Amino acid sequence: MQHIANVAGCSRQYVHQVVGGTRRKPGPSATSRLREFVKTHPKALTTKARGGMSLREIAAKLGVRPDVVGRAWRSLNLPDRREYTLSPSERAHRSYERNKERRRIAMYAWRAQNPDKERAIRLRAVQRLRSKVLRRERCVVCRRAFAWTQGQEARRKGRGQRIVCSVRCGILAGIRSRSTNPTRIPSVRVAGQRSDTRTARK
Repeated sequence: MQHIANVAGCSRQYVHQVVGGTRRKPGPSATSRLREFVKTHPKALTTKARGGMSLREIAAKLGVRPDVVGRAWRSLNLPDRREYTLSPSERAHRSYERNKERRRIAMYAWRAQNPDKERAIRLRAVQRLRSKVLRRERCVVCRRAFAWTQGQEARRKGRGQRIVCSVRCGILAGIRSRSTNPTRIPSVRVAGQRSDTRTARK
């Protein structure tokens, strides 16, 4: 304006009075533009973590600053975006999903470089798992209540281990089982050894 006034030989105030009417009328305010944007984009009401848009993205669409969008958001009494924040468990799960493949590769690389440490850690983990108490059981021989562990449960399912509290009770339970259900096991004669089967007297 000062340059125009110097060229025209008049004051700057006079130039403002002359060209003031040629200014463009102001467009719609940020509040009204945000109202229309939310109507056409309902997902913008939620945060980006919930599938919506961030205030920075909304500001880029409207051509204003994010703080302007924040003030217009509060003036329109739109839903509080803090209600759509993720819980700690959800954030932890999403972090795990993002880094799962990278951590798996790093884990296999560490196992290849440290086989002894990996074996020791695995054995300790197996021992902790086997020593975990599942429930209280009662011995079938002495009727004493004792803690039934994960290792005993695995042997019961896999090899049919009896519910006994000690090795002695296990031996007694085996003797009782064989006495009630006798089964003859044929002996096998080995060269150079005497058979345990006694021949019946005539």
